[in-house]
Amino acid sequence: NYIFASIPASYWQERGLPSLVHFDLSNNLLTGSLPHDFGGSWQKLTTLRLGGRNFLRGNLSPNPTSFLNLPFLKELDLSSNFFTGTLPPNLYQMSSLESLDLSDNELSGTVLPDLYNLHDLYFLDISQNADLSGTLPSSIGKLTTLKTLGISALSGSFPEELWSLTSLEALRVINSELSGTLPSEIGLLSSLTELAVSGNVLLQGSIPSEIGTLLHLERINFIKNQELGGSIPSEFGLLPLTIMDISDNGFIEGAIPSEIGLLGSLRWLSLINNDLSGTISSYIGNLSSLKTFRIYANRLTGIVPTEVGKFNFSFCHCNDLPIW
Repeated sequence: NYIFASIPASYWQERGLPSLVHFDLSNNLLTGSLPHDFGGSWQKLTTLRLGGRNFLRGNLSPNPTSFLNLPFLKELDLSSNFFTGTLPPNLYQMSSLESLDLSDNELSGTVLPDLYNLHDLYFLDISQNADLSGTLPSSIGKLTTLKTLGISALSGSFPEELWSLTSLEALRVINSELSGTLPSEIGLLSSLTELAVSGNVLLQGSIPSEIGTLLHLERINFIKNQELGGSIPSEFGLLPLTIMDISDNGFIEGAIPSEIGLLGSLRWLSLINNDLSGTISSYIGNLSSLKTFRIYANRLTGIVPTEVGKFNFSFCHCNDLPIW
């Protein structure tokens, strides 16, 4: 839907909708702010979704926020709005929460370690809030049911307890200040289907080959990591990938592994603006599902193989190499 309006106050004032269990106005064009008494009468509410393409604003922190005191709330989605302020203290006490999405807002301040004491969380995304700060503490290891984790702007290093979260299916580390290397222990995340490591200015080292042991992994994104180097692991050819985007990294070098030709389900392949060298061999002709192919701004030589011509591309950008 595309509802372009503010949320009527009658929904929550004067005991409005006291039996409400689910409230979902996500992916609309909602405007305005949420007053501090928003949702206060919805004592049975378990799901509150206001994320997506909305334009809601307001500071979450200066006053107690009623919807953060709802005793049975399990899912809270405020993503992709314009909320500001720090994370409210009562958020850290919402022991009933199972899913929390605050991504893509304008939140600031320090993320307290207490957030990772919400032991029932299976979804936690606080990424794309540029002014949040803090570290990823060892207590992250307590979230044993976590399936999705999205973080940004945090500093420090990856705690070893992170790699014990074997239920994790999606890990998104975006625009953080985490330093050090991505360790080989990432290969312990055996349930992972999505890995996004992008815009991390302090992350060094190379892409661990152990990622090639994650046999459920479908989407890999390593984008704009200024200090990341090494080569593309040949082990990636063992994965059921549909998307592989390794672009705009500082020091990714070497040849494109021929094992990529084993990725028969690959739909998106982007390797732009790295330091890759060598030629593109005919293995590319095995990528029968490929729709997007981007390899420009490297040190590749030769021509794009004739096998590429048989594909029905939605987008092909390799304009610094001759085409077959």
